[in-house]
Amino acid sequence: MREIIQQIVATENEAKAMVEAAKAEAEAVVSEARRKARDAIEGVRREVRDEGARVVDAAEKEATREKEAMLDKARAEIENRIRFDGESRRLAVEKVVRCVCGLR
Repeated sequence: MREIIQQIVATENEAKAMVEAAKAEAEAVVSEARRKARDAIEGVRREVRDEGARVVDAAEKEATREKEAMLDKARAEIENRIRFDGESRRLAVEKVVRCVCGLR
């Protein structure tokens, strides 16, 4: 009988050791899965940040091009609208001189 009890105790100890080993292995698997998930999330964040920076840079360049095109168009319109003939130029110069000299 004593031998049977010893076998039962040994089997229980073996079972406990197996359970502890399984728990440790499960914790290691979960820990590795968490690490991989964190790495994947960080990789995606990095990609999103980089893509966002590229989009902002492209938008800034496009906005600059549009601004320059609008300024060029406005400049051309102003130059086309304002044409001074001899008399108009003389009057404009006279008015500017009066204004600068305070002669109104």
